Amino acid sequence: MTTASICVTGGKPTKPTETWCCATARTRTARKITTWAPATLLPRSTAPARSPAIRPITASNLFVISARSIKRKSMNRIRCLLKSVSIASLCWETAVSAWAQGSLTPPGAPAPTFRTLDQIETRTPITNLPFTISQPGSYYLTQSLIFPGETTEGITVQASDVVIDLMGFTLEGSSPAVGIEAESSYTHLTVQNGHLTGWRIAIMAIGNNYVFQNLRISGCGKGIETAAQAVVADCQVVNNDNQLDSFSGIYVGNYSSVRHCIVGNNRGAAGWTARAITVGAYSLVNDCLAYDNVVEESPGLYGISAGSNSRISDCIVRNGHREGITAQSRCSIQDCTSSDNVTGIKTYFSSLIERCTTTQCASNGIWVGTRCQVIGCEVSQNLYQGLSVSGDGNRIENNNCSSNASSGIFVFDDDNRIEGNHVFANDYGIYLRYWGEADKADRNLVLRNSAHQNRSENYHVGSGNFVAPIDSTGAFTSDSANYSF
Repeated sequence: MTTASICVTGGKPTKPTETWCCATARTRTARKITTWAPATLLPRSTAPARSPAIRPITASNLFVISARSIKRKSMNRIRCLLKSVSIASLCWETAVSAWAQGSLTPPGAPAPTFRTLDQIETRTPITNLPFTISQPGSYYLTQSLIFPGETTEGITVQASDVVIDLMGFTLEGSSPAVGIEAESSYTHLTVQNGHLTGWRIAIMAIGNNYVFQNLRISGCGKGIETAAQAVVADCQVVNNDNQLDSFSGIYVGNYSSVRHCIVGNNRGAAGWTARAITVGAYSLVNDCLAYDNVVEESPGLYGISAGSNSRISDCIVRNGHREGITAQSRCSIQDCTSSDNVTGIKTYFSSLIERCTTTQCASNGIWVGTRCQVIGCEVSQNLYQGLSVSGDGNRIENNNCSSNASSGIFVFDDDNRIEGNHVFANDYGIYLRYWGEADKADRNLVLRNSAHQNRSENYHVGSGNFVAPIDSTGAFTSDSANYSF
């Protein structure tokens, strides 16, 4: 039984009043509350006897909990804590029992765990030249090698599915030998990671599906010549000199890719056609640099040349090429720069030239044939025409042509659209040829262009063309007007 002690200020109560309170969250039991009304002091002998029941008091009195009540609550908490400890101990014993399962007997005597040298390096070393590969597999150099002969090949590939890793070493030969040669009947050859020098042709592999990557070719007559479906990546063909015939830095067939390559400071023999980078139809050339390639001190090289349906992007061609970038039909040339060549960029039929820069070329900055688009290009400081439109059905739009020796835009033929261009400080701004009926340019649409400070004429156009009003007053009377100022 729980008892309560009472202390009454100003006298002892005379009559209790019993009420019930709800259970508290801690005890979860209902308790009866007896309130004692204050009364006058009575003699000790007449004071009512204390009830053995719980006797709570009013808020004005002090409620003292007995030591027995406190002890009971503490015991309940201790019981709950002991139950938690017992459950945790049971889980621990179960886990320890599970971990301890299994045999402790050693599986056997110790055995060697190292792999053999054959297991570590399964490739075949190339230790001397000449060397013939007649089986598929992976081959590698262990040191730089010098070819002692003159008339054969350093490495001859007579199998498909071959990888040759030069491991950063050099294959050195002498003219007229070929560094690495593979015949057309073999496919899937990879040559990578090294330097070739002193050969008449560094690599001549005329089969399909070949990969050449991370190579440097110098001091040779020609660089890399291969056939269709080739990949040439991260290669340098520099400082080569061919006094016997034409020079080609990188030459690949149809459906090929050339990317991240440099071809520069190479020389070909006089009277021969030579190219820095050449790809066949349906090919890609991306992020390449061609510079300072010449034929006997004259610009006889094509910088980058592509077959039909190809794409050339993010390339730079400079200094000494007859045609900096040239592409056949249905090609796209985007984000390229051609400078200090004879013709900067040239394409023939249904091609796109976009966001390119041509400057300081000895002839035309950009030359297009029929049904091409030239959009958003910078054409400046060329020694003949800035942009030469030689065929019909072309769209010439939003270009900036400035400081060219002849015309900013020169139109030879019919049915072209010349729109939104700015021509500045040329001899003629926009020139539509009309002298003589046979050579007259007809039915060309000229609108929304601006021409400023061109020396002879801002607009040189004749009858038979659709030319929007040329406004030199700044009145801005038409959205389609051409402006001259």
